[in-house]
Amino acid sequence: TSPAIKHEVVVDNQTLYIPRAMAEALGWRPNQGMYQSGVQLTLHGWEPSYFTISPTGSDSELLSKGTVKSSQNKNVKIVLSYLKDQ
Repeated sequence: TSPAIKHEVVVDNQTLYIPRAMAEALGWRPNQGMYQSGVQLTLHGWEPSYFTISPTGSDSELLSKGTVKSSQNKNVKIVLSYLKDQ
């Protein structure tokens, strides 16, 4: 894993424009060629403020998916509410 880093991004017309460092952190490699450098990404979300974009099939994506799925669990909601108030 790599350390968390904040980046500025731009969203325009359903397209997210990101800096090169962020693209590389998500798995893009410049030596893959202009037309073969795509990386499959998955977006998961849990209202009101948990949203992730991660490489499809990665451990990060599985964690995000599991987090969103667990958000529907009543016991998880109780624990998170308790922790938020601490």
